[in-house]
Amino acid sequence: MSELHALILAAGKGTRMKSDLPKVVHTILGKPMVAYVIDAVKSVGCHKTILITGYKSEAVKECLKDYDVSYVEQLPDQLGTGHAVQCYASAATSRPTDLLVVCGDTPLISRETLKTMLEIHAKEKPAITMMTLIMKEPGTYGRVLRKNGEIHAIREAKDCSKEELEVKEVNLAIYLFNSDFLFDNIFKLSPNNKQKEYYLTDLIEMAVSQGLKVAGCLEKDEQSTLGINTVEHLKEVEEIINAKFKG
Repeated sequence: MSELHALILAAGKGTRMKSDLPKVVHTILGKPMVAYVIDAVKSVGCHKTILITGYKSEAVKECLKDYDVSYVEQLPDQLGTGHAVQCYASAATSRPTDLLVVCGDTPLISRETLKTMLEIHAKEKPAITMMTLIMKEPGTYGRVLRKNGEIHAIREAKDCSKEELEVKEVNLAIYLFNSDFLFDNIFKLSPNNKQKEYYLTDLIEMAVSQGLKVAGCLEKDEQSTLGINTVEHLKEVEEIINAKFKG
């Protein structure tokens, strides 16, 4: 029987939130923003939910004391998304069949698109299924690079060439990994980039180099992908959720 776990990345301080609190504990309509993400992954059938915490992890645990989740700390340094998943893999006592990795600051994450992502993953059986979005102005988002229609790499905007920056399909940092592939490759990541961080996105090229498939799941509702980095973003998302409740 297949087992699906969710890993929520929630270690950041959120320096632009103008607060000493960890970013993910800021509330929307009285509920921590990360709680919306927890509810979403549980709704699509995740058997276990693990949070990667770092900055003031006790504050995160306190605000989620009524939630059935477990924790792994990313300390003392936070060296990127790949490093966060390395911390999880080091602490894991067993492997699920698949691991869904999402960010804790995206409370509008679409449950419907997550379900579609799971269906694609079950049907195509790739090493990785990732969620993407076509944007008119991709800005600082990582670009999805394709060859003959197939995903072959993700390039962080800061590392892109001028030609790659013209790509409109972007990475939403929502991944579904076959756990055997993930555990076999996560510690092969290296911080060989301008940020000197361990990029989870490097696993895309690793999979392709091993002859494994990387599947894409296209999100069509850009609003659902909004991440929260500032107080203004928080208010914007609160208005959207409020409107949905009223609707």
